[in-house]
Amino acid sequence: WNVPLVFDAHEIYYEQDTLSLLTRMRLKSEEKKYVRCTDLFITVNDAIADYYMDLYGKRPLVLMNCADAPPQGFDVNSRERLRNAAGLPQECRIVLYQGWISPERNIDALVEASADFPADTFLVIIGYGAHEAKLKALASEYAPEKTRFLGRVEPSDILELTAGADVGVIPYQPIDLNHKFCSPNKFFEYVLASVPIVAEDLVFFRTMKEKYGVVETGKLGTPEGMARAVLSILNDR
Repeated sequence: WNVPLVFDAHEIYYEQDTLSLLTRMRLKSEEKKYVRCTDLFITVNDAIADYYMDLYGKRPLVLMNCADAPPQGFDVNSRERLRNAAGLPQECRIVLYQGWISPERNIDALVEASADFPADTFLVIIGYGAHEAKLKALASEYAPEKTRFLGRVEPSDILELTAGADVGVIPYQPIDLNHKFCSPNKFFEYVLASVPIVAEDLVFFRTMKEKYGVVETGKLGTPEGMARAVLSILNDR
């Protein structure tokens, strides 16, 4: 069409175990064919940029998923608002997960881990997805009094609620290359809301821990490891 072509590699999409092998091969083949035609090639972190450099000899420009800073005072009533929305006492502590609810995101381990949270600490989940019903059943089995589901929240209202949490969790595991190199939007949302983060020891989170100290990393693959990592933050006043 004789116009500039921009390739925004928000992730290494075809490197997901949830896709069939045939789909992954087809998408990778199409990418290889057309990436040479791009006028601008961008991605979201250095790890993915390095991957593409090794693959094509062409390094994308890194543009992180940082959103605009929220207006001053956006979080004045956040603790109260989040607890009211979850039907929880004002003095309690909240561990938060927000985002799409799907089986490969390891949210199950977080729900099971909530059974080991102190009496004054609760898990709040903001988001929705096909896995939500199974997650609620899991919560009923392991920690019926400890977990609250708030469902879908408008993007414009997310940060105001997020800022009311004591800890934000990113439970993703390195189950494939896409997860191993991820830098999800929720990381930046937690940072903007000044919420301490617990995440798996993945490439991006390790770098952010070393450079900025905004995230604690651990082994979150089991409920025991998840609880241990979350409690280490909660116990650090």
